Formats: sequence, structure tokens, C-alpha cells
Amino acid sequence: MIYLFILSLALFCSIYIWERRTIWLGILFWLTVAIGFLSLLPYINYPSIWFYLLFLPLIIVLAIGPLGFALLCFYKSFQLLRKEGRRWSNFLSFFLGLGILLLIFSYTSPDLHRYIQNNSWLLFSFIAFMLLAIYGIIQLIFFTTASILNFTFVLAKKVDAVIVLGAGLIGDKVTPLLASRINKGIKVYRKNPGSKLILSGGQGSDELISEAEAMCRYALSQGVPERDIVMEKASRNTRENIRFSKRFIEEGAYAAVVTSYYHLFRALTLARQEGLKCIGYGAKTKFYFTLNAFLREFVGYCIQTKKWQLISFLVLTCLYCILVYFFD
Repeated sequence: MIYLFILSLALFCSIYIWERRTIWLGILFWLTVAIGFLSLLPYINYPSIWFYLLFLPLIIVLAIGPLGFALLCFYKSFQLLRKEGRRWSNFLSFFLGLGILLLIFSYTSPDLHRYIQNNSWLLFSFIAFMLLAIYGIIQLIFFTTASILNFTFVLAKKVDAVIVLGAGLIGDKVTPLLASRINKGIKVYRKNPGSKLILSGGQGSDELISEAEAMCRYALSQGVPERDIVMEKASRNTRENIRFSKRFIEEGAYAAVVTSYYHLFRALTLARQEGLKCIGYGAKTKFYFTLNAFLREFVGYCIQTKKWQLISFLVLTCLYCILVYFFD
């Protein structure tokens, strides 16, 4: 088991160093943790201090973690709906909290179990729902872990260009969210002398000017020299932000992509697909907004990788059916 742990750790470190912009970073992280945990079990006696250090936190997390997270989802959802309005996209954290509560109830209610067992069509629907929910939660854990690991840098490289992604305007002024991104981009730009600040964003139907132009005005007001600013005014979404900004970067140059924390990992996966060599920097966002926005990004990532998601789900479902058939 120890050799399997070393192999898993080596694979994780290799991906972290050479290409961290992938969901495999999160998968290998938890695989390494799981194998490492199993490797320690034969050496831990009960009762001992090491037993309690390993198992007590795990028991606490499993016992109250899901319920606590569901309540947090409800609380942040109500905050968001009160401050940002009742758009359907603002209900994502509410639906996640509701789904977690339904999962908890389905596992803890013996009456519900008996009722489901006596109805074949309901049993099939319930199993399908549970498999899909468990798969979604596992993918969300991997996505979240890969996102967090892309926030940190052990070996940060010097960058030649800093790409700041747009985020909508109020008339011809940047929003606080967009200002946070620009401020972060300026910090990265100033830490890399000789780099260019690429401000990326087209003009929406409800905007007076392009996002790039408004971002440029803000950056100039913060003391950035005009000669170091490049405006990309044609993009309409994140993929185009990356694709069109890449045209202003020399072949082989290394870039930094700056956006909000919740949006960073998906932006980096798109940058990898577009062949842009880069690292990412996240700008801070209010937490009540971040949770729902992060879930929206996860949904966007699932749509972006829908073929891979469908194949993975079908393979895992087939494995489940095989295990049930042979061991039930």
C-alpha cells in the first residue's frame, strides 16, 4: 500500500508542477489522501492518541458536515436573493442545500425506505437520483479542490502579460466586482516589470461602452501607464476573452489570467484548451455572492465537459450494477 501511496503522490506532484489546470489535480489529491489514510491504518492501535486524531475529525465531519453545509447554503442563498434579486441563477445554493437535506432524510428515514422498497418504479427512480446526486457531489469536491490548488503557487513564474477578464458595467463605470479584478491585475502587473496589462471585454447590449474601455479608464486612474495597457474589445464570453487576448501575446510568452476566485479554475481550463501558457490569480469577492457564483461555474464546467461527464457517469453506473448483481 505504501508503494501505491508514493506512486499516487508522485503523479499528483507531477500534475501540480507541469499542468495543474485540470480536474485530475483534485482527483489525484483525494486519491493520495485516501491511500495515505489506508496505509496508516495497520499501524494505529485502538485506543491511542493517533486513533482519535485520525478518526475523531472524520466522524465529526461525516456527522454534522453535510447538515452544516446545507444550512450555510440556505443562509447564503437568502442573503443573495435579498441583495441581488430573485433570478433563477441566484437559487443554485438554495437548491444544493435542499438536495443535501433530501439525501440526509432519505438515508435516515426507515419509513421512506420501506415505502420505496415496495414500489419498483419508485425504487428505480430513487437509485438513479441517488447515483446522480452522489456523482455530482463527488465531482463538486474534485472541482473545488482543483480550484483551491490553482489559487496557490509554490514555483511562481515571471509573466509577460496580465489578462484581466471583464465582468459587466454599470453604464460606463466598472462594478465593484470588476474593480476588484482590475486591482488584482494591477498588483500582478507591478510585480512583473516589463509586462503588459491586457484588459478584455466587449460591449454588452445594455452597456454604453466596451468593458475593456471602462477597465482602461479605471486602470489609468490607478496610475498604470497608457503604454502598458492593451484593450481587447471584441470578446463576449470567457473563451473569447482568452482566445482574443492571446493574439496580443508573443508566441511562447507566459501570461497570468486574473478573474474572480470563483471563476478562476474554469477560466484556466479554457486557457489550456486555447493553448495559452498561463497561471491564474483570483480577486476577492463577497462570500454571500461567491458560493452561488461558484456553483454556477461548476454547472458551466459540467456543460463544458458534458461528454466526459456522461461517459464517467455511465461507467460508474455500470460498475455499481455489476457490484449489486454479484454481491447483493
